[in-house]
Amino acid sequence: ICRAKKLTIMRYHNLNTIISLPYPSNSNNYVLRFLDYFLASFLFIIILVRYNTRLLFSITLWDISILLNFYAKILGVKRITELSLVGSDDPLTLSIQNTFYNKLKLYQLKVANHIYCVSTALYNTCIEFGFEEKKLTKKINSPDSNIFYYVNQKRQFEIRESLNISENKIVLICIGRICSRKNQLYLLDILQYLPSNYLLLLVGPGDKEYIDSIRRKMKHDNINNVIIVDKLITDVQLYMMASDIFVFSSNREGFGTVMVEALMCGIPIVSLYLKNISEDIFLHPSFGTFLHDKSPHNFAKNVKKFHNNKCETISFKAKSIFSAEVNDFNYSMLLN
Repeated sequence: ICRAKKLTIMRYHNLNTIISLPYPSNSNNYVLRFLDYFLASFLFIIILVRYNTRLLFSITLWDISILLNFYAKILGVKRITELSLVGSDDPLTLSIQNTFYNKLKLYQLKVANHIYCVSTALYNTCIEFGFEEKKLTKKINSPDSNIFYYVNQKRQFEIRESLNISENKIVLICIGRICSRKNQLYLLDILQYLPSNYLLLLVGPGDKEYIDSIRRKMKHDNINNVIIVDKLITDVQLYMMASDIFVFSSNREGFGTVMVEALMCGIPIVSLYLKNISEDIFLHPSFGTFLHDKSPHNFAKNVKKFHNNKCETISFKAKSIFSAEVNDFNYSMLLN
């Protein structure tokens, strides 16, 4: 598995054997970066041969994954490539934004033995582009129910105390990279239509300029009921369990796994509508709502409607549909 900041190779016959290597740095020193790539490539080839690797699963179209898929093809290793973001790594976008880098990404998709799509939206772009159905698998991301699960109110307040969040607040949470694509600035606009006991919690690493723009808006509009946790959190499920409702205003996604994680914690969702993605998630009325009307006032009205709906029933139904335990069999079949 190759993913953003790390390079991981799974041995086909023993999926428990995982080897991780450091991903090449983002240094501006191009000599150092070239040496990083050279070292990573050298180690990768050794591992491919040493472990008689049969399968390379790339979880992103990234510069290092393009290079490693090229080596794997030469060595006769089967290759599965996952698509994860509409408007970024889907084949239609890559063909329209016809840069040299995107041509390399598109080549990786064309020569892949199989393409793994995490949502209906991504699957449809592949069909529209011209890939045959037999080359595609549509399979949503499946969170681990041992990590994301419902907690009762007593435990919720204990978690809030550990995170310095008042038990008297109604907590709206948005988890994910804080950036313009995720559109968290929009969520500040809904607060003017909500009582002061509502608290907006933004959790995730972010773009400095975008976070600064959020802070400027907070200062300009005198907004003091927002907490920003702008760093990578390893126990993000605690913030989820401490909250009452999940709010999402992203402009585009590949799937929106974080919404499924919220549901598995028993938390209802209020989100702006995402074509062919909302349909994959909104499978039961208790799960919340996806809004076509994007006005902040309408969003706030639906927050008030659903903020008391947190319950174990949502968690139970979400687990029965989305959990890794339920979907593991299909995933294993794909690898086989």
